[in-house]
Amino acid sequence: MTELNHELIRSIEAQGNSDYEIYLQTKQLLSLQTSYEQLCNPDELQFQIVHQSEELLFKLLNHTLLEIHKNLLEQNVNKILSLFQRAHLAQSNILSIIELLHTMSPKAYQEIRLKLGNGSGQDSPGFNIFLKIAPILWKTFKKIYLENSDEKIEKIYNSNFNHCDTYLIAEAFLELDDKYNKFLYFHIKLIGRSIGLNAYSLKGNIVSALNNRISRSLFPELLEIRSQMTALWGNTYGVKRNSITPEQKVDAVL
Repeated sequence: MTELNHELIRSIEAQGNSDYEIYLQTKQLLSLQTSYEQLCNPDELQFQIVHQSEELLFKLLNHTLLEIHKNLLEQNVNKILSLFQRAHLAQSNILSIIELLHTMSPKAYQEIRLKLGNGSGQDSPGFNIFLKIAPILWKTFKKIYLENSDEKIEKIYNSNFNHCDTYLIAEAFLELDDKYNKFLYFHIKLIGRSIGLNAYSLKGNIVSALNNRISRSLFPELLEIRSQMTALWGNTYGVKRNSITPEQKVDAVL
């Protein structure tokens, strides 16, 4: 390593003297990655930072979900929707960070993999806590907004649809679910790009089995109601429709 590189590496390490550094504990934060001299290759630093950043964002996401739970109990609709927006943005940032790893070559990852033991993304504490909080949140929503009133999922989406607060909160849950599914999809695509979909994980499991997770829903009732509505529509107007006639095309233009 040249003297210039040594100097640059030293400048990256925070001194921790300014108020900014003290408050954010940057000296400790930037010491949590493997030292430059001990990296198996330059991409290992990116690999660590991406996964550490994911855990920090999951911490924010999970803390936000706990705040949503508190406000669900208090029926503070505006706060609930505002917090859901934050949660969705945290999820979006996790997805964006994952894409950084697309710049890592398969060869570089094979070298990094030697240092991972039998570690797996499925061991992520932030992700696993999220999976525990989400159903609790949904149960509370149903109890407060559905079971304690005469509202039902079918009513707020179909027979009594009026874009009410309960509907908006339910759609915020669906957005949380959608981004969860995207996270699973991004994860399996990353695996495909790094070790291949026919490979085995460090725990000895076939990677392709993870494909079964992608279609899972945290809140399946929100998807089922859409299928039910479409089935009812089909019963009324026909499942298979005729093509638009020339006369209908003219009427549409006019």
